[in-house]
Amino acid sequence: MKTVALATGIAMHHALLLAAYLASGPLRTHYLDPVAGPLPGAMGEAALFVAVSMASVALVLPRLSPDWTVVHAVTVGSGALLLFAISDAAIATVFCGVPLTGHFARFGTQPGLIQAGALAFHVAAPALWLVDEGKNAGQKGQRPAATNFE
Repeated sequence: MKTVALATGIAMHHALLLAAYLASGPLRTHYLDPVAGPLPGAMGEAALFVAVSMASVALVLPRLSPDWTVVHAVTVGSGALLLFAISDAAIATVFCGVPLTGHFARFGTQPGLIQAGALAFHVAAPALWLVDEGKNAGQKGQRPAATNFE
């Protein structure tokens, strides 16, 4: 796999999650949490993160390289998480004025653990897609269509 394809995979996997985070974060904190509570708010945001992860691995990542391996998949997931952690910290401190320690302390709460689980799924999603793809491939080197939802 070429380095450019790997970097593109990391950037795209991260960008999709960041877009979902930027859209869902304000909606959750200003509307859903006050009405339904922080736990349902976190579950709704986590569901969006999981959906975005699945869309990323189904629609974006398969088109980057025909030579996808587990190492590449784990690299994409881990790289996307690293970029997300940096972006998340920057947004919290710069735009929201939340101290970094307080911001990351949220992962010790129930809603934070739900978000951490969704982020863990986002990291693992490329490797999980690869495992599923291996089961569906008819012959070695033959890739199933990205839109094959049998």
